[in-house]
Amino acid sequence: MQKRQKDFYRIMSHLLHSENLNFGINQILQEAMEKLGGDRAYIFSYDHGQKVQNCIYEVVSESGLAEIEQLQGVPFDATPWWNREMISDRAIYMHKLEELPPEAKSEYEILDAQNIKSILVEPLIINGKTWGYVGIDFVKGYDLLDNIAIEWFTSVAGMMSLSIQLRQSQESERVEREQLKAAKEKAEELNMLVSSFIANVNHEIRTPLNSIISFSELLIETEDYQERKEFYSIVKRNSDWLTKIVSDLLNLSKIESGAMEYKESPTDINALCQDIVFFSKLKHKSDVEIHFEKTLDTCIINTDVQRVQQVISNLMNNAMKFTKSGEIRLGYETLPSNHLRIYVKDTGIGIEEKDKERIFNRLVKLNNNISGWGLGLHICRGIVEELGGKIGVESECGKGSCFWFTLPLK
Repeated sequence: MQKRQKDFYRIMSHLLHSENLNFGINQILQEAMEKLGGDRAYIFSYDHGQKVQNCIYEVVSESGLAEIEQLQGVPFDATPWWNREMISDRAIYMHKLEELPPEAKSEYEILDAQNIKSILVEPLIINGKTWGYVGIDFVKGYDLLDNIAIEWFTSVAGMMSLSIQLRQSQESERVEREQLKAAKEKAEELNMLVSSFIANVNHEIRTPLNSIISFSELLIETEDYQERKEFYSIVKRNSDWLTKIVSDLLNLSKIESGAMEYKESPTDINALCQDIVFFSKLKHKSDVEIHFEKTLDTCIINTDVQRVQQVISNLMNNAMKFTKSGEIRLGYETLPSNHLRIYVKDTGIGIEEKDKERIFNRLVKLNNNISGWGLGLHICRGIVEELGGKIGVESECGKGSCFWFTLPLK
């Protein structure tokens, strides 16, 4: 009796104090196999959702006896009698495999294929539910177990259940702590984002508004024609800027609330791209060449022409902001995935690798010296995804960028 108590104390110590639960369980399985004279010791876990059982631990007396790779995803239907015994919290002990009841025919075939002569299996109960089972197989010969040995194994199974339950509880608490920490960090980040957003809105709106007010007053006061023309140009430029800011805010609000309306209609991609290139050339009077790369004589898809125009125009405007020499090319190509890929390729300053993903996030500006406040690409992503496509960028610093998005061909 004293030896059994020492065994239990040692086993509990292995299970509860081992930093690596897998190592501790494998140690106990090895000891149980050797103590009971078995050839294979193992633990199966139940996946009640998928209705399968998986061998997750296995120790063997010889490497040639390993079966763990073949015992993954075993369907519940393959071992109905076995599972009823386990779920009913009943151990299975067969001195001879032939002693299995007639209703365990499929179980016999599975076990016989592994050359098992005797078997001892105990269910593992966690939180009142059968989590899996632990077993000992006897392959080289029949077992020589007595009641004391079987009771010892039953106690070991109980300790394993307790240890697994404790570790699961600890893991659950750890995950919960991490989730709470992540939620707190996200709330703090959101709070900072809101503060930054309000500050940006205030700055972005006040800047053009102040210019509009100041130069409108000067426009009224001056009688010089050239000055009036210059002041008008400044007022117009800042009015357009202010209109875009308000439009971006409204679009952002609609996208995030799911209120953005989309109206699909036959859209001539060639005509749309040609118009955008024409107006871009009028707006961007510089040495940078702007081209439309026409791929097909006819390209008509069913989409929201207004939203597609908005996305392409935004990508073109960005390309014009960051390209001081060379060229900008707008084009498209069809993909094997039955999508259309529209791209804007420039020879501008390019984007660093670390910024390629975050550039589509809200309020991300890579260059504070350039007008804009980091909403355009975020809005573009929202529109493209609502239209059933994806958006991305390929870029290299100093060599230019290629912004692209896909649309389903309908």
